[in-house]
Amino acid sequence: MTAQPGSSAHDLSSLHRFSSTLLQRVAADERKGNVLVLGHGALPAPECPCLWRDEHTFGLSICIFQGRLQASVHARAALDCTSTALPFQDAAFRTVILYQVTRDGTEHEMDEACRVLGPDGELLVLGLNRNSWNGIWRHRREPVPGMHVASVRNSLQAHGMVIDRMLGAGLLGWPGPLMVWKRLSGMALPLADLVVIRARHRERPAATRLRLKEFPARALPTSMAVP
Repeated sequence: MTAQPGSSAHDLSSLHRFSSTLLQRVAADERKGNVLVLGHGALPAPECPCLWRDEHTFGLSICIFQGRLQASVHARAALDCTSTALPFQDAAFRTVILYQVTRDGTEHEMDEACRVLGPDGELLVLGLNRNSWNGIWRHRREPVPGMHVASVRNSLQAHGMVIDRMLGAGLLGWPGPLMVWKRLSGMALPLADLVVIRARHRERPAATRLRLKEFPARALPTSMAVP
């Protein structure tokens, strides 16, 4: 991400690379357990090796995009669903990621993310800080929502989540420095271009029956690996 304006496609590609790098820093690299990414339709799935699942790892990796139809290479693996009403049972995923989809935490995606997250899992909320220089500039040019960090934190707490880590990166359009919550560098977090929040359940969520239903949009399981 640079301080100089460019084409929208270039800007989104830069934002995607920057976001993936920051996400890789905070996600647990255990290579086991199911992974769910709820992503913005203007960006591809995050390119984080720690989120990939294949025959050598344990679990399934699924990416569902907002407002975008998706075609599956393996048609039998496709799911009919929307990001606001997921056909998964409670606590089905070890890792759930809200990837550039959250404005203030009142979205249905936040409700669903907390519901399907396992009792020992981690929820990662990554967004473009709308109070940063880059967030203000991009908000006028691109479809990616600006995230109100304080509101998202309040929403997580209202969902019974405990925030245990927060990172920021990017200042005035430049990719550095890295800002770490509860450290001296964290004083600059309110100005960081990108912020990722990691949260966990305060208490074990109550189990409910599996909900299966047909929805108009499509999603696909994916290894998230680049061919």
